[in-house]
Amino acid sequence: MILPKMFYAAPIWFPKCIDIFKGFWNKVLMKLTGAILNPQRELSEIALHLPPLNVQWEAITVKFLSKILTQNDNLTATLLQLEYSPHTSQRRSLTLLKQFIAWKDRK
Repeated sequence: MILPKMFYAAPIWFPKCIDIFKGFWNKVLMKLTGAILNPQRELSEIALHLPPLNVQWEAITVKFLSKILTQNDNLTATLLQLEYSPHTSQRRSLTLLKQFIAWKDRK
């Protein structure tokens, strides 16, 4: 229940606020595990069956970009313009997604 609210619009804001979010994520893990001191993040994530933050963010970004690329509207055109801008945080994810779609179409 917490994760969908935390990752709402994450592809847009997450790269800029990752340091703040890591601290918040550690507090969430402490509460969920019931630990008194800061447990090792990786061990807590394994015990709770939660993927690491960067994996969650990548998955959400891929879902977001997939949804945009499959719809034919103004947002698709804007996203394709952003692909060629060197300063966007979604550029790498978009390139990987387009390679995957091209690979899938060849099969």
